[in-house]
Amino acid sequence: MEKFIRIKSIAAPLMLPNLDTDIIAPMKRILLNGDEIEKYGFEPLRFVNGDGDAGAPNPEFVLNQEPFRRAKILLCGENFGCGSSRENAPQAIAGMGIRCVIGTTFGGIFFKNCVNQGILPIKVSPADVRELVELSVQGRETEVDLEARRITLATGRSIPFDISDSQRYLLMEGLDNVGLTLKKAAVIRNFEETDRRNRPWVYTTMEQHNV
Repeated sequence: MEKFIRIKSIAAPLMLPNLDTDIIAPMKRILLNGDEIEKYGFEPLRFVNGDGDAGAPNPEFVLNQEPFRRAKILLCGENFGCGSSRENAPQAIAGMGIRCVIGTTFGGIFFKNCVNQGILPIKVSPADVRELVELSVQGRETEVDLEARRITLATGRSIPFDISDSQRYLLMEGLDNVGLTLKKAAVIRNFEETDRRNRPWVYTTMEQHNV
């Protein structure tokens, strides 16, 4: 994944409350078009009649409008990403070029899944979201600095945000949980080689059963 240090972008306001993962990444697309899920991100809202195959973008949807179609930051309504725990939801958002989602509350599993897809989720106050929306509709950009844990508004005001050290590390290094494990590949191989010498019967049994 691409490392996240800081970005500066227009922020697209999508302030619908309780926008769930089936709206963000429809189940039928996960089953039928899993490798192209980003093409159908927000399908019920993004396309006329909610049908991405019709090829007609909905002009009322914020990410279809200028200047927001190039946004790397998404401003969200409360309880964004609620519903089922599918990881395809942040995957679809990432595929659309969004690197950061900012809101007041998120679905708990969605919040964690965002980090695994290289998206920085940030919780701020309702007043902060309102100010961000006001500046965005004026066409003014917002800067998000993960290294400093700070959002800088176009007015110059800074908003600090919290993120765990482990999540910050993953994003700044461009790693998901698998990538983090693979950084320890040499240690894992050394353990397996030593364990195979010390307990060869375990591996003989595993190989006999094709485990």
